[in-house]
Amino acid sequence: MDIAKLLARGRPSICATTANQLIADIEYSPLEEECNFSYSRVWRTWDYSYPLSPHLPLKEGQAPYRVIRDHLLNLLPEGEARGEAARRYQLSHANSCAMAVYLCREPAGAVGFDLDVEELSVPDDRPPVVRELPTAELSKRIRYRGTIPFAFWDDVFYQSLAGVQDKLQVRLDGDDLQLVGGCLNSSHILKPEPHGQSTRRMVANEHFCMSLARTVGLPVANVEIRRVPEAVLLVERFDRARSIIRRPEIVERVPTLDACQALGEHPFFKYECPEGHGGGYRERRIGIGFREMFELDRHFMVPREGRMAIVRWALFNMLIGNSDAHAKNFSFFQHRLGIMPAPAYDLVCTRVYDMGSEMAMAFGNAFLVEDVVADDLTIFTEEAGIARDTLVEELKALATAVRAHAPILARSDVYTQRERTLVRKIATSIEGRAIHLLKVASVSPGQA
Repeated sequence: MDIAKLLARGRPSICATTANQLIADIEYSPLEEECNFSYSRVWRTWDYSYPLSPHLPLKEGQAPYRVIRDHLLNLLPEGEARGEAARRYQLSHANSCAMAVYLCREPAGAVGFDLDVEELSVPDDRPPVVRELPTAELSKRIRYRGTIPFAFWDDVFYQSLAGVQDKLQVRLDGDDLQLVGGCLNSSHILKPEPHGQSTRRMVANEHFCMSLARTVGLPVANVEIRRVPEAVLLVERFDRARSIIRRPEIVERVPTLDACQALGEHPFFKYECPEGHGGGYRERRIGIGFREMFELDRHFMVPREGRMAIVRWALFNMLIGNSDAHAKNFSFFQHRLGIMPAPAYDLVCTRVYDMGSEMAMAFGNAFLVEDVVADDLTIFTEEAGIARDTLVEELKALATAVRAHAPILARSDVYTQRERTLVRKIATSIEGRAIHLLKVASVSPGQA
């Protein structure tokens, strides 16, 4: 790896780039918790540029170290992949800038990070790297994840995405899977079944919930199940796009950021109660909830449309029993004029497993779907800035639709017999939650 330029005070410098141009320089000192961040003049004045986040506006001047640190931390993987990368590269977990250089060459969104060297090359200037991913080898690596880290292939890191679950960034070339680098970008995310028995058949679970969302009209990422023969979920990236105008084989990056980044928050605060719901912490709602999510509407290009996307996402996650719908599982497209919600992703029924039942964000004052009452709908509408009748109409329409379509999708031949047993169980649980929420919607606020 090239040696970073040392600036006047002996501090290293990294840079943020799109596929073809420099965006910003970051001079950092993690021990002193200091950081000098500045957009390039060309980027600030370009008609199609955009800020890294609403908390890093396109203007001259410096940004606080915390803002830069938290923005980068939100890009980094978590769990075993991050720990293994830190060990291999001898990195401190506290050094988010160094972590970004090693782990965020092709992160979510359009902006990657690299060392600021004397002869900087942006991704488009680098030679293409293509590594075929044969089915037999993929199957073996899935089975041996306990001893061979899944994120590393030929000593190269291919998991520049946030989250704990094992995943790979791959390019789909026809029906063939490839690992790519250099000037090439991935087009899909490959997700095998999680380790252990506690969340068995998660691939079918997510495929079913995503398919149900699409069927009832929610914008979601495209998904398919492949068997190698182990089941893997192939998710088409909405932050990548084929270059129809230029060359169809080229995958381009699309600017996005998640809700934690949009709010300028540390990933610790992705749950509304980040300290948990036991031991007297239930009322410590210090993280990101729906009130904070809706406050982003001042950055939305079309405020009402953006708010309604959050409303439908919240209602659907309640209906399917997704207790893990936190702020890092909601993303936005970026533009110079503002942000707008991106398609939904990571939609799963967590309630079908022996996991926490409390929702990541309270609906009104309720953290359990079973506790939602009419007054919670009123509180939620006040946070969303919409009429109560509008929420009730959306809830009735969505609950009715999922009740109608879930049993049909659960019979799909795309699932094995054991997977079908699981998704039918999910469909039955959806029926129960839908009936409860429809009853709540029929009750006037304040009525017993």
